[in-house]
Amino acid sequence: MLRHLRPLGADLGATLRLAAPLVLATAGNQLLGVADTVIVGHLGAVPLAGTGLANALYFLATFLPLGLMMGLDPLAAQAVGAGRRAQARRHLREAELVALAISLPVVGLCFGASALALPALGIDPATSDAVHQYLLGRSPAVLPMLVYMAQRGYMQAEGLTHPVWISALAANVVNVPLSCVLTFGDDALTWAGLPAMGLPALGVFGAGLGTTIVTAMQVAVMAAAIKGAPPPGDRERPTWRGVRQLLRVGGPLGVLFLAEGGLFGTVSLLMGRFGPVHVAAHQVAVQLASVTFTVCLGLGGATAARVGLAVGRGDAAGTRRAGFAGIGSAVCFMGVTALGFALFARPLATLVAKPPEVVEAAIPLLHMAAVFQVFDGTQAVSAAALRGAADTRAAMIAGIVGHWALGFVLSVGLAFGLGMGPIGLWWGLVLGLGATATFLSVRFERISRRRIAAVA
Repeated sequence: MLRHLRPLGADLGATLRLAAPLVLATAGNQLLGVADTVIVGHLGAVPLAGTGLANALYFLATFLPLGLMMGLDPLAAQAVGAGRRAQARRHLREAELVALAISLPVVGLCFGASALALPALGIDPATSDAVHQYLLGRSPAVLPMLVYMAQRGYMQAEGLTHPVWISALAANVVNVPLSCVLTFGDDALTWAGLPAMGLPALGVFGAGLGTTIVTAMQVAVMAAAIKGAPPPGDRERPTWRGVRQLLRVGGPLGVLFLAEGGLFGTVSLLMGRFGPVHVAAHQVAVQLASVTFTVCLGLGGATAARVGLAVGRGDAAGTRRAGFAGIGSAVCFMGVTALGFALFARPLATLVAKPPEVVEAAIPLLHMAAVFQVFDGTQAVSAAALRGAADTRAAMIAGIVGHWALGFVLSVGLAFGLGMGPIGLWWGLVLGLGATATFLSVRFERISRRRIAAVA
């Protein structure tokens, strides 16, 4: 018995060591969004609702490109596992070229979607104006965000994860004072005991602009770390074949993220039918749930890298252990956080929102968030394990069926058909996540019984 447990324990330890810096980095990046929510929350319910809807539209437009960038994860990890480090660096350059090519169309999609979706959903003019102002400040972050994701995928494959969390830490140190000054102008300076300088209060536009600036700063930090790393050997030029590989592996991932994120984003938009208070409450619950989810994202990155490295080495047993070490860790952690959401919903909501009506509306949503914590963590890390194996098409199908054929239909039916309101929308999220998590974990269990072929 101990003979079988020792390798699994070693894999668990290796996964957690690789995941720790990634968790810190992911938490830092999520904290940027939480800081924006807290800062804008002091402007009132309408700006907070507008920021929430703008973020929903922004991520709806960027989920597919983000999936393309994460297609680099198995390509880089499997190349490093097979001892082809120059090829891994080439894949990074190919991903950066793809990011440059698609960033401008994605920005146009952000504004086009807002122009069509907000009137169709009956969003009031004041909230719609806040949406557009935030998007003006946030949309230039598309290109640096995509490049950052590519850099991160390459660095976790190489095991160079410390610069990833250092860049996130630096971004947070800069973000709060910068966003406060951009959002509130001279009022932020005088509150801090500094003299006024004639700075204008840019409101939600300033909050979005602050996030754009610190995202570009993260890319600069990561680029410096990659440049300072030992060279991988002979330089390989980007190829169209490599770009096609990235699109083939990352395309289904993008559809999967669009299916999951699109469901959450669509629910955020549908929440607008119940008024700004419920939109703001939904934003509070989503932001708090995203904080705990950061651990699973970090575990997912480490799991994808370790599964990819094992596939590159041709190590079937190591592939299986690496995947289940990550999945088991996610289940244990999210079980603990689910208990925290159930017991401390009110104080958690008060941390993010000040208006009492928003806090009251957020409490039942946080209870719902407690229900889907384990499902959410399981599906995220199971999908990452499949990503490391480059088995992205099955994950895509699971996302479409679980989140939309089941989750969305139930959300709409329960919220509007049965009159359950915001709680009905969240029940659809829970059931969609549960179905997707079950399929993805079973899929990895089945394919990991045998040796998995590398992509190239």
